Amino acid sequence: PEWDLSEDDGGVRAGLASSKWAMKNSAIIKLISFVVSGDAENVCSDVSKNANAILAVTREHTKGFKESNVNLMKSILNLFIEVCNRHESLEVQLPSWPMSEGVNAAVQKIQDKKLTELCFKLLTSFCIVCRPTDVLLRAVAAIEQAKSPIAHEMLLAWFNSFCKDFGARAMSQGVAGVVPWLIDESGSTNPKVKKELNIALSELHMQLGPTFRALALQLSQGYNREMMEQTFEASPFDPSQSTLPRPKQSIATDGMEGNGAGELVLDVPKTDLNAVLQDRIISRMNSKEGKTAWKIRKEAIEELSAALKGCNSLIDASSSQKLRFLIELARALRDRLSDTQTNLRPLAARTVGEFL
Repeated sequence: PEWDLSEDDGGVRAGLASSKWAMKNSAIIKLISFVVSGDAENVCSDVSKNANAILAVTREHTKGFKESNVNLMKSILNLFIEVCNRHESLEVQLPSWPMSEGVNAAVQKIQDKKLTELCFKLLTSFCIVCRPTDVLLRAVAAIEQAKSPIAHEMLLAWFNSFCKDFGARAMSQGVAGVVPWLIDESGSTNPKVKKELNIALSELHMQLGPTFRALALQLSQGYNREMMEQTFEASPFDPSQSTLPRPKQSIATDGMEGNGAGELVLDVPKTDLNAVLQDRIISRMNSKEGKTAWKIRKEAIEELSAALKGCNSLIDASSSQKLRFLIELARALRDRLSDTQTNLRPLAARTVGEFL
């Protein structure tokens, strides 16, 4: 583009510095055309250096990408999108600085109905040319500053589209930052936020299963636990979701395989049942002496059930000693399925399900 012409002659530098929004907007549109054409690579073959330079000068003259004029913001968001598209076409990962700045801009404007669609498109574009986990963590950090429930609703709505387009496993290590955000959003009283959150929890449980459920329930510390458990029960884990072809995929593998994701990390502490349960639980579960022996067996089963619910059935079997205890416990519980006291059988069956 013509960098050094005057403002009236359509110079880009002068247009960006202009106090007139139309002139500024015209200059940004010329930069968009410059990016799309690929002419920048004739000057410098490094597409990322070109992007950094173009975005840096734009940032300087647009209040840090925080213009209040809707038309200007549309052009800014479109500039970011075309930078992403150029990187995608060349299969080059976008550096972190443009991603961070662009995600901040998108999250700040996502509540504006005139900009929501572009914000969705930009966040998705970033997930294609950057590691999705980095995009998600930046978005989660940015939404903390948003007071309007509409912003929270819209980011959740975009996140739900992300889970379908890329698959939840594309979050990789980012899931450790996303789950606490979802727990925080569960405190909202806004019905539209709650609706989008319910969709998110359902989709994540369907795709990631019991480990995600355990992490969510553990981090919730009992808050809204009943609501979450109802959501999980209504959306059972579907293992086939992990191999389902997804319409979008990240090119930013960063040395990792697959959807720019690497290995999904869900770090949930497991419980040593031998340490949690009271002494002699196995002998009490097998008790047959006296008329009240069935009550002792019932108490032992209930104690085990409570322990399993408390740890979300994530059991530590990391040593031979712990494994032997679990085997003996399972055998004692199995025997209760045919207990002479018939009312213990359904209780034992439910606890077997929790154990498994």
